[in-house]
Amino acid sequence: MERKKATYGSRMGAFIVDIFLIVILFFFFEFAVCRTTIGNLSVVKENLATYNYYEGEFAKIQDEYEIYIYDEDGKRLYNEKLTEETKAAFETDERVVKIRKEIDPYAKKVIAYATVEYAIALFLSSFIALFVIPLIAKEGRTLGKFLLKVAVRNKDDSDIKWHKLLLRWFVQLVLEITLGLLTLLALPLISLVCTTFTKDNKSLVDLICGTKVVQDLPVPRTNKNNIIEAE
Repeated sequence: MERKKATYGSRMGAFIVDIFLIVILFFFFEFAVCRTTIGNLSVVKENLATYNYYEGEFAKIQDEYEIYIYDEDGKRLYNEKLTEETKAAFETDERVVKIRKEIDPYAKKVIAYATVEYAIALFLSSFIALFVIPLIAKEGRTLGKFLLKVAVRNKDDSDIKWHKLLLRWFVQLVLEITLGLLTLLALPLISLVCTTFTKDNKSLVDLICGTKVVQDLPVPRTNKNNIIEAE
């Protein structure tokens, strides 16, 4: 059954809705799942407690040298009037040197824990939004595509199967991570160029996966007198 090509406006609208859903799911998994599970591991608690202890001791020394000052509301602000002599004395203080040396391995562990949490949350949120929902909704419809009335088909116009949906999810995840490091607008801009200059208005994901995005409703068939024919 013939389908119209999806417009860039409908594709972009679906993209925005899907990103919004992924963000909501990301924060849910990050705070309700990852942080409560990984954060409750004994080894993680111990390392975080040690890191926070060193951070507290470091802050006390900063206060001694008035590296930071406090406003009327108790907000900690950097002391713009700090002299170079005070800065030098602070940097060479034996306690500062010792804390920086001892806190370093714990700081790396804290970063590693946060990275694992974010990675798991991103994996789960994108998997649900870009694979589970399209698998249930049929024809590769994410929530955004469902609302904007567009669907995903193979390039030969055949129905898209689960393994192709899985490939699309993986490609989108990789592209969002790699291009997102450059700019959040990289993938939409590249997709805009692709949809403008390619047949069937294919995005970068479509070109890689061999798919296309079409309007959800079939195009009415007409005869030579422009009269709509019955299906």
